[in-house]
Amino acid sequence: MSDILAVRDLEKTFGSLLAARDITVSVPAHQTVGVIGANGAGKTSTLKAVMGLIPRRITTLRFGDVDLSRVGARDMVRHGIGYVPEGRHVFTGLPVEKNLLLGAYARKWDAATRAGLDPTTAGGLNTMTPAQQERELARQQKAIEAAQARAAREAERQRRADEKAAATAARARQRTIDTALRTGGKVVTSRLGQDIVRGVFGVLFGGGKGR
Repeated sequence: MSDILAVRDLEKTFGSLLAARDITVSVPAHQTVGVIGANGAGKTSTLKAVMGLIPRRITTLRFGDVDLSRVGARDMVRHGIGYVPEGRHVFTGLPVEKNLLLGAYARKWDAATRAGLDPTTAGGLNTMTPAQQERELARQQKAIEAAQARAAREAERQRRADEKAAATAARARQRTIDTALRTGGKVVTSRLGQDIVRGVFGVLFGGGKGR
């Protein structure tokens, strides 16, 4: 199966902070690929970099047979690539139909575009008056806001759990280092000796000078 999207050697930095490095991924046609990681791991930065929404360095970026490595973000959508940020906000001043059509703004708002809508959705819209469409839009907006609130609560719960786990790991690491600094009941007092021990355990536990 051929790849519909190919990304190779993607790198993004914010000043001296490395947000994404050596990102290489292939998305086969008719398949879905997810990017999973902790908060701050670089998921959003990676997606924005692929879209060209932020500066990046990249060796290969192809969509089908099209080279997108030098295509600007505003032109990505014309090649069939979109970016939907978290929130999925709708335009409350527009009816449902117009909100749907915004997804095809690169095309003309004509009969052909409307005919390309999902038959079930198009059929529902065709039976709604403007007032009914507005009420439906309000209902959908409420549902979105409720889902966002639930997601925010879960994110906060997960953030607190992550902070608690990190603090527990840090305390355990420090206890291990403190124990290692004492050999046979004697304290390792030389600065060099302490630096060596901290460096070794920093490598083992992901912290300290050895990181």
